[in-house]
Amino acid sequence: KPSREGGDRYYKSLRRTALHRLVSIHDDNTEYRLGEEMRQPARQNHGGGFYAYATRSEAESFARSAGVDDPVILRVEGSGPYCRYQSKLAFSRMVPVEIVSE
Repeated sequence: KPSREGGDRYYKSLRRTALHRLVSIHDDNTEYRLGEEMRQPARQNHGGGFYAYATRSEAESFARSAGVDDPVILRVEGSGPYCRYQSKLAFSRMVPVEIVSE
């Protein structure tokens, strides 16, 4: 039986704004705060949810490919319904746990 995804072993790349907010590299707007749960239904075909990677190096690689040379990498907890896109996952619930590099 396949194991269910979830837990606090995922990584998220963000950008720090001039006002020190941590925001999504993808939309440059969604703000992430340590310890605050975020909710959005994960949907197929990149239709929703909060994205994270299975490894820190994959999160760093995403940031580089998006043109962000100095990303903030968070360890996050993902839970609830999810969608998998190879090593990237979209979770319905996400809690930023800690900053692992910046």
